[in-house]
Amino acid sequence: LSQKLLQDVEKDLDKSEREAFQHLSLFRTPFKRTVIDYLNISGEVWNSLVQYRWIKSEGCGNFRMHSLIAEFWRSFASESEDISQWHEKTAKYYWDQGQKSSLEFRSCYLESHYHYKEINKIEEASQVLNELINRIHNKERLPSERLPGLRVWLLKLDEAIIQNNPWLLLEKGRKLEKINNAKEAKNCFENAHQIFNNQQDNFGSSVALYYIGKMRYLMRDYQGTLETLEWVLEKVENDNLMQVRTLGKMVKCYLQLGQEIEAANYADRAEKLARESEDYLGLALALYNQGSIKRHQSYFQQAEKFYSESAKLFEKLGDIYRASKSLARLGKCQQFQAKYKDAEDNLKSAIKLK
Repeated sequence: LSQKLLQDVEKDLDKSEREAFQHLSLFRTPFKRTVIDYLNISGEVWNSLVQYRWIKSEGCGNFRMHSLIAEFWRSFASESEDISQWHEKTAKYYWDQGQKSSLEFRSCYLESHYHYKEINKIEEASQVLNELINRIHNKERLPSERLPGLRVWLLKLDEAIIQNNPWLLLEKGRKLEKINNAKEAKNCFENAHQIFNNQQDNFGSSVALYYIGKMRYLMRDYQGTLETLEWVLEKVENDNLMQVRTLGKMVKCYLQLGQEIEAANYADRAEKLARESEDYLGLALALYNQGSIKRHQSYFQQAEKFYSESAKLFEKLGDIYRASKSLARLGKCQQFQAKYKDAEDNLKSAIKLK
């Protein structure tokens, strides 16, 4: 695909075909035929693009423009006075696709966010992310990673905008937590909790409360953590997934307070709930906590069994970070039993995974 060939093609196109090429060149990920309804591309122009293989089918109803063709037409699009409209229409397309999709929603929302951000529509970009974070939390309770590349943008976001988007506020708190700013993170979680309460969003409120409890745990206020998490349990009595994760955090509190019997009782509750719910991530977390209790009690052989099971389950679920953590704990327990070869193998595996 030489530049000359593309230039020759460009000369023979009419205005509608030229605009279709320019607009579609802005798409960084595959798109469906329904895109023509958003971009005002006629069926005739679409069929022509497909027929001459300027856009190619990737299966499952998805299409993509060849990267070299897209690069050529993007240079024209960047100079067009219509580019802001095209970005906005592209953002709307991806937002709608995200709302309709149950599997690929994350990438659709992120593309929508990107295009709104390109034209400085910060409120819309924020609303898109707020909706995405809500979807992620509903799909997986208290997920460990959500939007790894957006920390700088999120921390610089105007307070007036973020206050209208409580899931985004919650995410800002998580980013602050990651950089060890527990005090400001806790403020974000408390503000989010208040907004969720005002919106009568019980699920959002319980998630915010969980993170308030987590911050109290990091501040070593273990009794305060337990009180907050008991409140969470009351709010999520019909949500087994949230209960399992909340019980797990309470296990850690009781261990810090030296109350091993209470820790064991809560760990048993969490494991039972996870098995009943077929919540495999929750089960892996519960097994890890069971291992921590046995390790705390110096029952290293029993701890070894739990850590081994949790490591296998985390790895099967694709949770590499937690699998690595389980293997590291497993190796430590084997060291205490003078199983030095097994310990070395598992510690090396933990480092390799991480």
